[in-house]
Amino acid sequence: MRPYTLTVTVCLSVLILFWLITTKAKKNYEQKCRDKDEAEQAVHRSANVVNPKQQEKLFVKLATSKTAVEDSDKAYLLHINTLDKVREEWQSEHIKACEHNVVSAAWIQEVNAAELLLHLNFS
Repeated sequence: MRPYTLTVTVCLSVLILFWLITTKAKKNYEQKCRDKDEAEQAVHRSANVVNPKQQEKLFVKLATSKTAVEDSDKAYLLHINTLDKVREEWQSEHIKACEHNVVSAAWIQEVNAAELLLHLNFS
């Protein structure tokens, strides 16, 4: 594999990895938001029904879920920013590769020769 192809491939692999990490962070954030909403609903439903000790547990759970939402939001935003930087780096490397005319006639001939050999070997 040529150095320019390797560089672009590595950048693309990193981009895909950070996209997966960001997607996972988004799902985690969405789950934490649902947990917080459920905790809020539990507090409202039990306002006059449960004893003070149970009410305190519900408030603690709500406070914990709010903190978890804030933490997951920060992590998600960090991953988005990192993903954007990685995307910009990949785009820059891709542009450099294209500007330097890296897909030369010689490389195309190598690919064609490899395809021909592959075809001849399987024929």
